[in-house]
Amino acid sequence: MGRSINFDTIEGILRSQNYTKPKRNILISPEKVTKAAIRRANEADRDTVDEFWSYKEQTYRYVVNSHVGILADYACQLYMRRHLDKIALDDYFCTEEQIFRKIPGLRELLTSRTIEADILKLLDKPIRFQKDMPRRRAGA
Repeated sequence: MGRSINFDTIEGILRSQNYTKPKRNILISPEKVTKAAIRRANEADRDTVDEFWSYKEQTYRYVVNSHVGILADYACQLYMRRHLDKIALDDYFCTEEQIFRKIPGLRELLTSRTIEADILKLLDKPIRFQKDMPRRRAGA
């Protein structure tokens, strides 16, 4: 039994490596990870999947569960709740660009040089959160 990978997160994890510390040179593509995860035919495939898991762990450690990552996630949830009247079922398939047009101010907030201070101004209570960490399953 191999480890399971949610295939729709592969591209996002690899793209998120641009925001991690320490910086890494990504030598694998989403296509290569997907093919290796499906095949798992040889040591090279297993190494590719293990490399992806390493990237995923770093992404959670340095992006998703970082102080700013948690604040940004909260801000996105807050903006979505405040603009639910502008969101329809079809928007599930929207691009970031389309969502940013529907929710004014969100792009500016997320790209602000003072993002942390800007988000803290939005808070009216402490943020409660639980750190998510990617889980590996036994096997290769």
